[in-house]
Amino acid sequence: MTRTKSEKSFDEVCEETRKNNPLALAYKISDSNIKRPLFIETVSADSGQKSTLVETIREIMRILFPSDNTNSETLDNQTMRAILTISYRSGDEPPFSIDEVTAVVNSLKKKKAPGLDGINSEMIKCLYLKMPGLLPKSFNKCLELGVFPTAWKTVSLVLLNKPGKDKNEAKSYRPTHLLLVLSKLLDKLVTQRIEHHLHSQNILRPQPTWFLYREALRHSFL
Repeated sequence: MTRTKSEKSFDEVCEETRKNNPLALAYKISDSNIKRPLFIETVSADSGQKSTLVETIREIMRILFPSDNTNSETLDNQTMRAILTISYRSGDEPPFSIDEVTAVVNSLKKKKAPGLDGINSEMIKCLYLKMPGLLPKSFNKCLELGVFPTAWKTVSLVLLNKPGKDKNEAKSYRPTHLLLVLSKLLDKLVTQRIEHHLHSQNILRPQPTWFLYREALRHSFL
């Protein structure tokens, strides 16, 4: 009897899933089992083909993350740099409130890969639940001193193959990075404050320039 009821419940779930999205369940199952391994081949460079893995990775990094050259900047680039290099005056901002910190902690997504410290979002949420005063105190000290801790700027870089692209070309690899969760939280707190200021003063630039400005703003913290 129990087995019959279980089978019936399972059949009902499958039928309900099929009605809402007939491919959802099958896609979810297959997607969770299929992993795309990374294949790095020797890439071409101006000085010739790179022969070792270390040389290859360095060349990929050189192409994907070029040096900051101020001589080739446009007027918009120069304006953006000037804005982002304005010195911070301690004491200008009120401390982050408990509500602000709670909101960014709750916004953390589960089952995300952690940064180099191995601390994931579930651990941070548990820490905040057990010691709710620790994170606000730490973030407010950063705000008071006008610093973004150097240790929090370290990221774990992951390279992904672009499907169908020549693996001998450096641009055939897509970089993604794993930030420390603490870095994400402080970044979001500061960014929200700046966005609120820009909105309240009605000084936002029109899209898509504002999107580029926001991304530059985020990267300036790192």
